[in-house]
Amino acid sequence: MTKHDYQEEMKMRKSVGGLFALTAFAVLLTSAALAAQDLFVVKDMEWRRQDGNQLSDPPTPNGGVQTDAGMIFWLFADPNMSDEAKGADPGLYFYAENTGNYSFQPYSGNVNAVHFSPDGAMYVVEGEGEQEMNDVGLELFSFAEGKSLFKTAKAASPPEWIDVARFVYSGFESDTTRGRPDDYPDEWMSAYLFDAIAGEETELKKATATSDFSVGVLNEETGDTMTLSEDRSEIWLTETYVDSPADWADPEKAKMRNVTAPVPAAG
Repeated sequence: MTKHDYQEEMKMRKSVGGLFALTAFAVLLTSAALAAQDLFVVKDMEWRRQDGNQLSDPPTPNGGVQTDAGMIFWLFADPNMSDEAKGADPGLYFYAENTGNYSFQPYSGNVNAVHFSPDGAMYVVEGEGEQEMNDVGLELFSFAEGKSLFKTAKAASPPEWIDVARFVYSGFESDTTRGRPDDYPDEWMSAYLFDAIAGEETELKKATATSDFSVGVLNEETGDTMTLSEDRSEIWLTETYVDSPADWADPEKAKMRNVTAPVPAAG
């Protein structure tokens, strides 16, 4: 696939994805699994709990994200964890500013954040991973169907969307060890991409005995994390490496450098 072909395909996906995202919320309202709720409302760009005519603080976490389909607000409620969620069904609550529609996705387990695709048609729930201290759980959902499309309990970082259908993340390799001190992640770390259209995960850079790879590099001038090269053909990664596998036991011997991996062909 040439760069021109790829750009044209992404334009088509974005166009279709935008229409898909705008209609997805209407689908939510008629789905039994995603029945609309009225306990939590968005007022003045903020979530509030509504009890009759009284408005009070909502449970956390919650937030709002600007997408091509408009502003989408999300809130996670767990009545067993929060007084503000008492009486609520456990799960994720959504509000689409463009349509004024509320919707609900049943969800169990802790939620740290929700990461929407640029067109608002999909979202990744970030929660607890396999190991409480280091791993991150990621689960991808489709708004239109409300079903899980991908799940891992071995992520090492939040997802970074690179277009409307694909995101990248760092992940730990199961059954590996570095021999690091207890307060450092011990498993080998690789960089991954998930393509929701193809339903496939790609390993961008595989960890080695002396190197770990994490998604993104720090822009020291702005303090922002950079994920894609300017022409969007490469993904920025941070390589953490040592001269010898035995050096992992001493964190001061680890060094870092910026590397890249090519963006795989879409689909």
